[in-house]
Amino acid sequence: MFTRDADYVTFLGQHYKGREAIAAAYARLFAKLLRGSRLHTEITGLRFLTPSVALIRANAAVTKRGRQRNRRGVRVNTSVAVRTGEGWLLAASQNTTHRHLADQLMQKLAGSSSSSRHG
Repeated sequence: MFTRDADYVTFLGQHYKGREAIAAAYARLFAKLLRGSRLHTEITGLRFLTPSVALIRANAAVTKRGRQRNRRGVRVNTSVAVRTGEGWLLAASQNTTHRHLADQLMQKLAGSSSSSRHG
């Protein structure tokens, strides 16, 4: 899934360099904290920068056994994929926690600042 020299940044800001380091981090995470969970992904954007390089935007959520997905656990993922001899692989990927409360606050601030500028 990742190139040998890939960069991966978690939603907590941790940086992993290289396929082996990324795989080891995922293995530890899914062996303990996320054991029995499922990863749900939805690609929300795909743009080819060149015929061999693509920018991918996706939403992802992990659910534990027997639980429903909720919007609090959604991560926004941005990745750069490259076409290689092994197929399409991720050269860089970053997850960001989507904060709905922050969205609401920013919309409110944007609305009040635009009305004060025009008022």
